[in-house]
Amino acid sequence: EYARQQVEAGINAWQSPKILAWPDWLDAQLRDADRQEDLPTRINHYHSTLLWDRCLRKELAESATATGNLVRLARDSWQRLADWNVTIRDVARFAQSVDQKIFAAATGRYLGVLEREKWIDDAGLAAHVAELVSTGRIQATGRYTFAGFDREKPSTRRIRQALQEAGCEVLDAPSPNTAVEATLQAFASREAEMRAAGAWARQRLEENPGQRIAIVATGLERDAQRCGALVREGLIPGHQLAMSVSADALNISYGRRLADYPVVSIGLLWLRWLVQDLRAKDISQLLLSPLVVAPVTSGRARLEMRLRRLPDRDWSPSMISSALKGKEEAPDAVKWLKKVAALTKARRELRATASPAEWAVGVDEALKSAGWPGKQQLASAEFQLVNRWRDLLNDLARMDLVSHSMSLESALNCLDGMAADAVFQPESDTFRVHLLGPLEASGIEFDAIWLTGVTASQWPPAANPLTLVSRRLQQERGMPDAVPADTVAYAERVLEHLCRAAPEVICSYPLNDEDGDQVPSDMLANMTHRNPDPEADPGWFAASLAG
Repeated sequence: EYARQQVEAGINAWQSPKILAWPDWLDAQLRDADRQEDLPTRINHYHSTLLWDRCLRKELAESATATGNLVRLARDSWQRLADWNVTIRDVARFAQSVDQKIFAAATGRYLGVLEREKWIDDAGLAAHVAELVSTGRIQATGRYTFAGFDREKPSTRRIRQALQEAGCEVLDAPSPNTAVEATLQAFASREAEMRAAGAWARQRLEENPGQRIAIVATGLERDAQRCGALVREGLIPGHQLAMSVSADALNISYGRRLADYPVVSIGLLWLRWLVQDLRAKDISQLLLSPLVVAPVTSGRARLEMRLRRLPDRDWSPSMISSALKGKEEAPDAVKWLKKVAALTKARRELRATASPAEWAVGVDEALKSAGWPGKQQLASAEFQLVNRWRDLLNDLARMDLVSHSMSLESALNCLDGMAADAVFQPESDTFRVHLLGPLEASGIEFDAIWLTGVTASQWPPAANPLTLVSRRLQQERGMPDAVPADTVAYAERVLEHLCRAAPEVICSYPLNDEDGDQVPSDMLANMTHRNPDPEADPGWFAASLAG
């Protein structure tokens, strides 16, 4: 939009505007503030996760296990409370259930640690930046344009007001308004719908290769990989056999969690063997994977077959060495057993505790000695993945700020949690079709959009109120999804933005999904309904190979 304005004004060259995501902009403002020595120390997402875990365990008793989901829920709840300027005193006063009272008490502990150590987390950053702008310690000048704030938070409004009072020009990016009337189509199933969307994108690109095409899928975050595979069935028939440049034509905006990538999961599994025994099925993965002690040939495969004949139990590295030593003479099997023997020695010499930075170095050395991530040539995506893992080790090293020492098992638990939280998607410039969720697509303009899965059960999307905070308090403060009317109004705004974001907009829904009959959302009542076209679905490519 900015570039279009410059061209219309007859300007031939201009300085690109700085475009930052909201959290990155807040961080940049804090770094540029005056008198840095007086500012609180910034703690990151992983620091706060560890602090939340400690505070919750104090309320639940130290013996509590499997607190990972509760920690994420508490951390996210605190972020929303801070965005809506809700104090912990109000949270405690309105708390009714046991869970709400535990959360209120843990939040009080968490805030006490932040104040005592003079730390500031993600949740407190917006309020602090607003104060620094108001007092002049952040020199705000020029023009600020906000884009994509469909559901504006009080914390954001406070910063906008502070910028205006500082003499800045504050604007909103114009909403797209390019669409003609959207049409509605029905398909027999979810599979048929997604394949048809891929085939439609293929046809549009054949007509004009320079187009920007978007397929917007409701519920994409639940099963992004399957949605992508179905779209590829129509976009690139036979994509399983295609060259990688063709297979990469689709960009799935919702990446996979880092822990779900085999390179990372195998590395974590090998490290886990340093501190605990593994089941036989886990050791089978390590035997057959080329990601540790490469290469894998027939010797290790035969060794794995011998392992299957042994009892299914927890195995230490020394036990596996004793059970399998001398059973296979192939070089790859012998080399693997030598690495396991080295693991046994490292396990015996393990220190009780060390700093997170020392464990980060030790983890890196342990993986290198195991030959991770294999000796094969790394493709671009794999290279980016390994670098993302090294970033995670750097984050572990920075945990020194909140934990001076820990055991290796605790360090690996931190790494497991980090890898489960981090979503990774490799960069590529070959994408021509984008598969996005509704919230990601809202506000972006395309040449054509296909919005899938707009059923009455999916749209409006399910509400997401805070479970650890009183619903009455959320209603009083106007927090998201506190009442059904807010959920519906927000869904209507997002749908309206999507339907105005391209000259061609198609909405669709499956007549049957998850063994249940489906009907279109009431929000689509004014759309032109097309008759089902059986030829729109290209079907399964594999069916064409039968016979």
